[in-house]
Amino acid sequence: MKIFIAIKSSERDKPILSTLKEMINSTGHEPYTFLDEDYIANEKELMVKALAKVKESDLLVIDGSQDSLGAGIEAGYFYSLGKPIICLFNKEAKVSRTLSGISNQIVIYQDFEDLKSKLTSILLPKQ
Repeated sequence: MKIFIAIKSSERDKPILSTLKEMINSTGHEPYTFLDEDYIANEKELMVKALAKVKESDLLVIDGSQDSLGAGIEAGYFYSLGKPIICLFNKEAKVSRTLSGISNQIVIYQDFEDLKSKLTSILLPKQ
């Protein structure tokens, strides 16, 4: 399954992004994040490419712990396509009513180990 990761683009979020990619790979799925792409200066080209990647993906994992307009746009597009969304929130973050309203599952995590445990149990095939 192709899993699109949406997260705020900041230095603070690089460790969680790395953790998510590693964990998704370990469950046999293919992670994708637009943050791995080369910089695209043209805004229209940027959005065309981002939305094309959304169409190619099977599932969205979005960390809503910090506000991100880009991640919000990606989540809205996923929702409009009827694709499943898993929304992550750090236990200290304010839970977005909007993201909660479009998510199929919400995961509130305390730390990276807690996040790995919870998300892995969702993504691993059930026996």
